[in-house]
Amino acid sequence: MVRRRVTIFAAGARTAGDAAAGVVRRGRRRDAVRASGLDWTISRLPRLLDRRYRIAYEKNVRTGMFIARSDVAAHMLAVTGRPATVGRVIGIAY
Repeated sequence: MVRRRVTIFAAGARTAGDAAAGVVRRGRRRDAVRASGLDWTISRLPRLLDRRYRIAYEKNVRTGMFIARSDVAAHMLAVTGRPATVGRVIGIAY
């Protein structure tokens, strides 16, 4: 049985309309993850590029606008083994 879920959400929106719709969709997805009964972690991602990332708990990374696909993968694997990340929303970026 699966007990751990690490998922990703986009951190931003392109227009005010996208922002309003995105907030509703992310809210529903976030609520579904939280209600899943699994040990979960949500990671918020900006635009994908290549560099070393920073993290921020329960918010987006200040001035963080980019992240590499390889760093997203490394981050997701890293949090899978860290009990302190269960039930947390983590922003990652450069």
